[in-house]
Amino acid sequence: MKNIILFGLSFFILLTIEIKTINAADIELPNPSKKFQVDLGEALEQRKSAEKITNKEISLENLSTVLWAAIGINREDGRRTAPMAFNKDYIKIYVVMENAVYLYNPKKNLLKQIVEKNLKKNIANTKLAETAPVSILITADISEFPFYVKNNLRVMYAHANAGCVAQNIYLAAAALKLETRMIGYIKENDIIKELNLQKNEIPLYVMPLGYSG
Repeated sequence: MKNIILFGLSFFILLTIEIKTINAADIELPNPSKKFQVDLGEALEQRKSAEKITNKEISLENLSTVLWAAIGINREDGRRTAPMAFNKDYIKIYVVMENAVYLYNPKKNLLKQIVEKNLKKNIANTKLAETAPVSILITADISEFPFYVKNNLRVMYAHANAGCVAQNIYLAAAALKLETRMIGYIKENDIIKELNLQKNEIPLYVMPLGYSG
């Protein structure tokens, strides 16, 4: 009986260590800053698509702020900073970094590691995605729509809402003195394969993010 108890306790300890090891790969983001040093008019004046982005790292606080602006929660009912068709949380944001790819969880303000691998060259047909310290990948899971919405409309809504998300990223980046660019010429097949996306999840755009080159 004693041996059984000791075995059970040992198994529990090992399981706990394993869970902690898995969770250690995730990144808990600091609270986003919701007060900017520039007003909306200045941000709109400064909004532009980057020509060059250096590999200089950006802070987790700035990244958290950009992600919150993109698709964060701004109301007690859980709705987002960008409009979502049918109020469905079908737009997903992945963060591609040097050695891993993460899925942004707006509710927990957390980056959940999806792949431990450098995929900078596998996401878009541009050097910006390779040099920037971070690239934001926007996808849409069109299976989240109500059954009566036709497939062509699902794709249309996905691109429209992704455009709203992208503009939020542009404005937050401008307010934080960062650079970004919305890229539609992406490596869709590589993204689907490397991130093991499900059939109905469509890669839409990539937005490298960093400092001016």
